[in-house]
Amino acid sequence: MKRKIISCFISCFLFSTAITAQTDKKNTYNVGYDPITQGLYLGFDHAIHNYSIGLDLGSSLGLVMPLNVSLCLDNAYFFGKQNKYNMKTWHVNARLAYSKLLVENKPNILYIVPSIGKTFSLNEKLGLNIELGYGFQVLDDWGKSMTGGNSITYYYGGVSNPNIRIELKF
Repeated sequence: MKRKIISCFISCFLFSTAITAQTDKKNTYNVGYDPITQGLYLGFDHAIHNYSIGLDLGSSLGLVMPLNVSLCLDNAYFFGKQNKYNMKTWHVNARLAYSKLLVENKPNILYIVPSIGKTFSLNEKLGLNIELGYGFQVLDDWGKSMTGGNSITYYYGGVSNPNIRIELKF
């Protein structure tokens, strides 16, 4: 398990540095909190015109939900009027969030989270992003079942939760 977590951190670091090396001023880094799907997280976004794609790595730290490690693929489309820093502040977002709970059965959980948000720019490089959405749990894999076989439960819209995400972008 430790080897998988370390490999994940190294892969995220290499992926982010490869994207950072290719462009100037198009990447933003973020730190935030999402109580349902990610917990506390760190990540980066790469902007391409009015679109951004990003990767976040987080953990609940056992605060609201059981201890977990999460990885999230994040993409957003920005629209509306530009602010004084020439940035569009409204966006729609669709995230794919994977969580590995670090409890006895170590279940894998996958969410699809559509949301809408607004970024409040504090200056040219710093902003506060708030998103509201709905998290749909599409996979819940609890590993081995009581009978000894594999137990995988798929939910297609069966389990869902309102979602809020608050992040600081820099």
